[in-house]
Amino acid sequence: MDSLLPVALVAATVSAYWLCVFVMVGRSWLRFRGPAGALPKTRLERRMWIVWLPNTAAWVAYPWFAWNRAETWLGNAGWLFDQLRWPAALVAIAAFALTSHCWLSMGSNWTMAVNPKKKTTLITHGPFAVVRHPIYALSLTLMACTMIVTPTWPMWLIGTIHISMILTKVASEERYLRQVHGADYDRYCQQTARLLPWRYVLGSRRRSVAA
Repeated sequence: MDSLLPVALVAATVSAYWLCVFVMVGRSWLRFRGPAGALPKTRLERRMWIVWLPNTAAWVAYPWFAWNRAETWLGNAGWLFDQLRWPAALVAIAAFALTSHCWLSMGSNWTMAVNPKKKTTLITHGPFAVVRHPIYALSLTLMACTMIVTPTWPMWLIGTIHISMILTKVASEERYLRQVHGADYDRYCQQTARLLPWRYVLGSRRRSVAA
């Protein structure tokens, strides 16, 4: 049964992740009299929510079902996935911890959806100095870990939908931020990559060589 513990860890991590999101939405209702984007304001995101919300519910539920039925659902996953379960579970926990740090860095600027009526500050410090969308990058990481730990076609379908939603959301938010922050956002984009920290890594190497 020890080999199934990573499945339970990932299931608990995903559940904790989305529980925190719901808590932050509730906190926004109480403190700022707004739902923190839980109710989308743009037509694109309202359409996305129709797909994304049930897919997210499936993401939360499926690992628990897979863990409960591991012998039949995960028994034929293969040697490679069996070896990757523990590393994936540890990466998932790390992704959740780093996401929590990102949420704290955003403070009251955090929102689930674009809200043209809400005034926000362009955040470029902390994790946002590394990539423009660290929360989405970590969400993709957490989903990838879930897909590795529960390698079945329903989970891969859930993951594919989630990845497509994230990429659409990233493009939507960047259009909005460019409209709001103009040249400041353009300069920020020139200094950072969207999801992978390759510009940050290259910049660090260049500074190291120059020193």
